[in-house]
Formats: sequence, structure tokens, C-alpha cells
Amino acid sequence: MTEPTSDELHGEYENRYVAFIDILGFKDLIASSLKSSDVFGKIVNSLRQIAKFTLEKPLSGDGSDLKAQNFSDCIVVSANLSANGLWHLLLSIDDLFWSLSEFGVLLRGGTSKGFLYHDEDIVFGPALVHAYHLEQNVAVYPRIVVSRQVYEDAEMYAQSDHIAKVYYDSRLIRGDDGPAFLHVLLDLESFNYHGRSKSTPNAETHTLFTKGNNFCKALRNNLDAKMDEPNVYIKLKWFAEYFDREVVAGKESNESFFQPFFPKSGAPRSSWRLPFRSL
Repeated sequence: MTEPTSDELHGEYENRYVAFIDILGFKDLIASSLKSSDVFGKIVNSLRQIAKFTLEKPLSGDGSDLKAQNFSDCIVVSANLSANGLWHLLLSIDDLFWSLSEFGVLLRGGTSKGFLYHDEDIVFGPALVHAYHLEQNVAVYPRIVVSRQVYEDAEMYAQSDHIAKVYYDSRLIRGDDGPAFLHVLLDLESFNYHGRSKSTPNAETHTLFTKGNNFCKALRNNLDAKMDEPNVYIKLKWFAEYFDREVVAGKESNESFFQPFFPKSGAPRSSWRLPFRSL
């Protein structure tokens, strides 16, 4: 019996987009679920929902063939190589983030493209290995990075589909350190800047106001709780600074629904010195 050739083996794979996601803080969330059936139920619903998420405005072209599996605190999501597939995958991750947001849980992940085998029971392949590499070594902070190839595909789709262009322009951010990542705070940014003014009647009953404030409260609590764990705190701080930069920067404080985690004070530094300092 002859061994299959490389080309024959590749025939068993599909070319797909795949994301490897790590739910940061999941261990603490599981501990909470032992004490609260409400927390338990929300975890179950959130993990189930990612595979059932649908695009509100499907793009042109083929369907997405979205598939998802979770292993403890890790989730693998894949979709076919199309504009629908890419954005269905990315927006399902965005939906997962917000379904867990009230707990202050953050996500770190990598999104890649290439050969993958994914059915109802198993998932493996070079693309998943690369996505895992991105999550472990490139993302660093709580963000969903996309590989250069995936970013270029998003740019290509934007040239031929209006909705894909809207997604590309608004939902992908290039980090100062290089990688592009999913802008999970876009809805809060839009709500805070463009959708409403704080003086609008009943604005504070809006779902995004409630979600945003619940998330901010949970993240502030986590920052306080992890102040003596620098390896964790620095990741939370990165996300808080991302929130300040994208959601509230430039908005007058009396008109902003959300307050910055690290306010920029314009006050001059205090001039006092300790008595034994002669400066």
C-alpha cells in the first residue's frame, strides 16, 4: 500500500479562515459559576451562541459555513474563504466578547488562513497551528489579531462589496506595534460619539449604555483586584487604555456616557519636596 502524496493529503483539508480564542479570566468565572446558577447559565449560553451567531447584513457571495468548538477556556471558530466567512467569523467573536462583558472577561486570539480540517468532532491543520501561534506570541494583549494575509483579504473584499468596506474601515485597527486587530469597542465608540448626546431624553436606558457601564465596572474591579499581579494587570491596563483612546478620548466629560480609566490631568505637578531634599 503506497503512502498518500502531499497533494492527496491536502485534498482532505479545506482552505478556511480560523480563529483560536483564549477566554482570559475564565478560571475565575468558572469559580463564580459554582456559586451562581445565573453565571453558569450565561456561560453556557455565551459558548453556544458563538456557533449560532448570524450576520445581520449578509455580504454578497457564498454562505459562511461557520463552525465552532470550545475546549475549556479556548474556542476555535472557522469559516470558508469568502467575505461572508471572514466577517461572520470576526463578528461572532465580537458577539462572544459582549455576551461575557458584564463579567469583565477579555479575549485574546489569533485569526489565520490556510489548510484546516473541521467537522462536528475534531479540528486540526496548519492554519490552526498558525492561529494558535498568533494568539500565544503576537496578540500579547487582550485583542483578536488577524494575520497579514487575513488583513489583506479584508482589504480585497472591501474593494468589491460596500458592507465589507464598512466593516474593514471601522472594525479593524492597526496596533502601534504592528498587528491589526478586531475593534470590539466600536459599538460603544459609536454610541458615545455619534449616536446620542448625554442630554438626550431616556438615553441612559439604551442597551449600550447599560452594557458599557456594566463592563467598565467589572474591568475597574479587575484592575483593583490584580494590582499585585503585574503580569495580569499589564494586560488589563492595555485594554483600559484602548478603551480610553477609542471610546472616550476627545469627548467632553459632561457629554460622555463613559469616564476614562486613566484620566489625563492637565494640572501641573505638585512642587512640594520632602524636608531633607534641598532642590
